[in-house]
Amino acid sequence: MTSDPPLQGERERLVAGLARLATMTQVDVRILDAGYEAARGWLGRRARFQVTLASEPSGREVWRDVEVDFSSGSDAICPYFPFTSFVYVGERLAAAAEYIRPEERRTVHLCLKTGSSVEITVATEVAGSVLGDNRELAVLLGQVRAGRIVRPQTVPAAALPLAQDPSSQFLFPLDTAIARPVFVIGAYRSGTSILTWALGQHPNILPVEETRWLQLFGEGARAGFSLATQAARNFFEIYDIAEAEYMAHFGLAVDGLMRTAGIRLNHRTSLARLSGKLAQKDGIFDANFQLARSAFNPKRRWIDGTPENAACVPVLRRLFPAARFLFAIRDPFDVIASMTQFDRAGGDPLTPEEAALMWLRLTNYGLLAYRAYGPDVVRVVRFDDLIGHRAGTLRDIFDFLGEPRFERAGDTFDTRLNSSRLASGERARIVEDLRVNLAGRQVVEQLYRQVLELPFAPWEPDEAAVHELQSGSWDTVARIVGQVSSKRT
Repeated sequence: MTSDPPLQGERERLVAGLARLATMTQVDVRILDAGYEAARGWLGRRARFQVTLASEPSGREVWRDVEVDFSSGSDAICPYFPFTSFVYVGERLAAAAEYIRPEERRTVHLCLKTGSSVEITVATEVAGSVLGDNRELAVLLGQVRAGRIVRPQTVPAAALPLAQDPSSQFLFPLDTAIARPVFVIGAYRSGTSILTWALGQHPNILPVEETRWLQLFGEGARAGFSLATQAARNFFEIYDIAEAEYMAHFGLAVDGLMRTAGIRLNHRTSLARLSGKLAQKDGIFDANFQLARSAFNPKRRWIDGTPENAACVPVLRRLFPAARFLFAIRDPFDVIASMTQFDRAGGDPLTPEEAALMWLRLTNYGLLAYRAYGPDVVRVVRFDDLIGHRAGTLRDIFDFLGEPRFERAGDTFDTRLNSSRLASGERARIVEDLRVNLAGRQVVEQLYRQVLELPFAPWEPDEAAVHELQSGSWDTVARIVGQVSSKRT
C-alpha cells in the first residue's frame, strides 16, 4: 500500500464513502482492500470490496441490478485520460466504466442475487502507452443501491478469470478460435447506424463500416461447396469435411480480417487522436465515437450495421455460428418519412411508396430471422426503447451478447448520425399524412404489430421461415451482382 500523501487522502475518502454504505438496509458493503497495488504491467491498479444483498421478504431468490457509483480521481492523482475501470463480480468481468476527465462520475449496474455475498474487484487500465512516472490511479467508490429485478437468464454467461497473469496486456481473452460478430439488421433509418456506433464504444466490440460484400462472399462460398459435392468422388467427401465446418473456416478468415483491419486503422490514426489529445480530421474530437480505447488492448469482436444483412441471416449463420443479431425496429411511418427526405442527409430520397416497400422487405426479413432462429440468436430492439429507456435497453443488449455492461455507450445517442434533420413539427405533419394516405398502410401497420409482439410470444423453430429467408438471400445476391455488372458495362 502506497504512502504517497495525496493517494492516502484518496484512500481515506474511499474508506469514508464505503463506511456510509453500511447504514443502508438493503445492501451491506465491507472493505477488503482499500489500497491500490503498485503498477504491474497494465493491470496493477485494483481495489476490492464485498457486497451483501439482503434476502427478499418472501424468501425467494431473485436477481437485482445493483448500482455502484464510481468517480475518477483528481487530476493530481490521475493524470492519464481516458482510462477504463473493469468491474468483476467474483471472477466474472461484469461491467466497464470509462473516464475522459477528472472528477467524472460513472454508474455501473451489476446483476446480483438476493441473499448472497459477493466480492467486487475494480481493475483500472490506462489508455496511454506508458506510465512514465509509475504513479498510481485512484477510482473512488460511492453509493451502492439495489435496483430493478432482473430475469436470471439475462445474467451474462461470459466469464474472464480474474486469476490471470496481472502483467498481461489484455483484459479480454486472446482466444479467437470462435468468431462472435454482431450484426445490426432492420430497415434503413431505423437506428441501425447509431446503435452500431453506440455498441462499438464497448471496450471489446469494434464498429466496422457497412460491409455490403459479406452476402455475396458467403453465398459464393456456399455455391462452391454445392458445386464440388455434385461429383461422385470429390474433395469434401474424401477428406470428410461437412459444409458447416467448411463455412466456419471461411468465417474465421473473415473474422481475422476484420480484427486486423481494426488494429491497422487504430494504429494509423494514432492513439493520441483516439484519446482526444489530437483533433480528428474535422477538427472536433467526439469521445462518443471512438474506434478503440488503447492500442495495446485490441477488441475481440466486431459489429456490422449493414441493413441488407437482414436478408442474409442464414448464410451469415453458416459463416459465423456464434454470431448474434440485433433486429432494430422503429415506427414505420417515422422511417418512411425519413426516407422521403433522405437527400438532407446526403442520400437519395424515395417516394412514400418506394420507402414503404423497402421497409416492408427488410422488416419482413428481420421477422423471419427471429422466427427461424429465436430469441437466443436474434434480439428485437425497439427504437423507442433506445431513446426513452436507453440505459436499461443497453444493459439488456450487453447481457444478450454476453459482454460486460458498459453504460457509457449510451452517450453516443446524444449525437444525431446520418439524420434527415426534419424539424419536429415538419416530421409530425409528414407522419400524420402517411398514416392517413399511404397506399398499403394497413399492411405496414400489421407487420409492425407482429414484430413488436415477437418477444412476448412462445417461440418454436420455423423451417418455413428459414427457406423463405434463403430465397431472400439469393434475391439480394442477384441484385448485388446485377449492380456490379451494370457498373462494369
